[in-house]
This record gives sequence, structure tokens and C-alpha cells, in this order.
Amino acid sequence: MHSPSDLLQAIAAAGIAVCPTLGHALSHLDHRPDLAALAKRAGFDLDGRLTQLGELHRAGVVLVSGVDSGINPVKPHGLLPEAVIELTRAGVSATAALASATALAAQACGLAHRTGHLRVPRPHRPLTEAHPGWVSRRADPWTRLRCAADRRRGMRIRPVRLNAAIASLFIAGSACFLLGSVPAYANAVTGFTDGVTFFVGSVFFTTASFLQLLQAQTSAMTGVDAHGQRTPQPVRLWRWLPHDRNWLAAVTQFPGTLFFNVSTLAVLAHNASVQEQDKHVWRPDIYGSTLFLIASAFGILAVGIFWSWQPQSLPWYIAWLNMIGSVLFMISALASFVLPATGDVINLRVDIAGTLLGALCFLIGAAVMFPAWRRAVANADAAASHPKERA
Repeated sequence: MHSPSDLLQAIAAAGIAVCPTLGHALSHLDHRPDLAALAKRAGFDLDGRLTQLGELHRAGVVLVSGVDSGINPVKPHGLLPEAVIELTRAGVSATAALASATALAAQACGLAHRTGHLRVPRPHRPLTEAHPGWVSRRADPWTRLRCAADRRRGMRIRPVRLNAAIASLFIAGSACFLLGSVPAYANAVTGFTDGVTFFVGSVFFTTASFLQLLQAQTSAMTGVDAHGQRTPQPVRLWRWLPHDRNWLAAVTQFPGTLFFNVSTLAVLAHNASVQEQDKHVWRPDIYGSTLFLIASAFGILAVGIFWSWQPQSLPWYIAWLNMIGSVLFMISALASFVLPATGDVINLRVDIAGTLLGALCFLIGAAVMFPAWRRAVANADAAASHPKERA
């Protein structure tokens, strides 16, 4: 979005104040797909608007802050701090951005003689209301403004970093399970150390699964282009999305990892009876493996029909690697049941092999998340550059 230079110069020469009505609660689009689709069809591009505003500012055009509060769900009341901060993303200085909501706004409305100034008093000067038009604050007003906006926006994460964290944590967790299952490693260390290896791996799994749940319920974290992947986005800590298969996979997988936390921690207990082992180790292991199977099924359905063949799709490979890994984990869990009569597991070799191969599948699937993300970003860029073909 660009404006002709002669038009910019004419606006500046005429002294016309421009109110870009910035400030957007874009997270509201997460639960309003109709508005999201409308914005997409209309070609709404916040970055493009900010580029245009930068041109206006450099041409000397007076910019004032306003937000059009209440005109739609993306414009709720209370977004003025967001509008001021978004101006700085257009290249406007912090001082000029603050002035756009105070002195310049008052001047544009013909109220410069009454109000519109924001002043930080000197340390030795008492806090007084010297003039009705002056607002004095003891703290840096820009800091106050940023804090107010940050409280409203909540936690923000760059989509690319969130995806990298999820993949890295899944890789670390899978590597721990893989290492703990290698007989040479188990023989080289104590049984307690081997058990700790599994428990640490389960913690990695749980952390990655929680982050993946956040990713699934925050639409701004996926489907981004090269620029959007590095733009911090607000994270939705909880949403109810029963019709979203990606969310169903994530919300099912997360409690499964918690069961693995319980089972791997219980293994560390010494002198546990057979009944205690089956209750505190085997049962949580079975519950966790079952939830992993269900989550993997949802993951496959999220990328297409269950038995579809998509060899060109990296998400399809990831989904099926996770399914195979879940099946192997379930086989391992079944084989690890401790027989009350002998105190031995049903089949130790199957138990070890299932865990080792299942962890290997999870590790490969997590590693593929990196090229899958890069390909998705490239596809988003290609779609953005060819809007007609996309339509």
C-alpha cells in the first residue's frame, strides 16, 4: 500500500491531519471466522497500512490517533494504547506517537488551548495540576503506555519461535526415551539413572505438548508468511474448539503426557510391590498410550482422510510417524504388565523394542516439523503474491 508523493506533499502542505484509526484486537478474529474471511477478501494488511503511514509521516503529514471503537468486534473500546504503539511500528518516534494522542489530537480538534499535553515533572517538582490542560505523571508516560498495552495483549510469541520450541522439545523428549531404551546405556548406568532419563524425557514431552496446545488454539500461530512468522502474536491460553481436529489432537495428547509423567516417576520408587507397579506404573502408561493413539488419529484426520495417500505432504508424514510411534508405545505398554505370579513383565524384549522404535518415530516426526514449517511459510508467501490464483 503506497501513496503518490505528490499527494503526500499536498496533504502536508494543506495541514490536513490524518487519523489512521489503528489499534486492532486481531485475536477476536480467532473465534469469528466470518470476520477473518471478510478481512482476507478485503485484502486487509496491517503491515501494508503501516508502510503507508510511514510514508505519510516522512512527508510531514500530521498523524493523530483514534481507533473507531465499537464499530466491530476487532475494534472494542480501550484500544487507544495499541493505536499509539502501532504508530511506532510505522517509523514514528515514541514522542511523536504520544503527541498524536494528546497535543496533536487536541490541535486537530481545535482544543489546543485547553488540553492535549502530556508532561513528566522534574524529580524535584511536586505533583501539581498547574493547568487543567496539563497531565503530569511521575513515571515515564511511554513506559506506562507500553505496560497498559502489554497487560491488554497478554503474552506474545513469535510463531516461528513457538514452532521451533515445540519441535526441539519433542526431539529432546524422544531422544531421552530412545537413549533410555538402548540396552547398552541401561547396562552402563544404574537403574535409577535410566529411570531419571525417562522421567526427564516425559517432562520434555509435556512441555512440548502444552506449547502445541497453545499453537493449535491460536490461529495467528499458523498459516503465516515470512514476515508474519517473526511478528509476536498474542497467545490464547484456552479455547474450546471441538470442531478443529488439530486442537482435538493437541488437547488429547497433553493429558497423555501427564500420565507418562506419573508412570516414569513411579518407576523411580524402590521396593514397590507387583500390585503397586501395575497400579502406579502400568496403568498410567496404558492411559497415556491410549490418549496418544487417539491424538494421533485426530492428527491424521487434520491433514485429510484417514487412509489418504499424500506422499508430497510433510504434515502427512509427521501425522503417520506419530501414529506409528503411538502404536509402538501401546505395544510396549501392554508387554510391560507385571505378572503377579512371577513378578516379571509379559515380554521384556517387546517392551524395550516398542519404546525404542516408538521414540525413534517421534524423534523423526519432530525433526520434520522444521522443514514442514519452512514449506508452509513459502506456500503462504506464494499465495500472497498470487491472490487471483488463491481465489
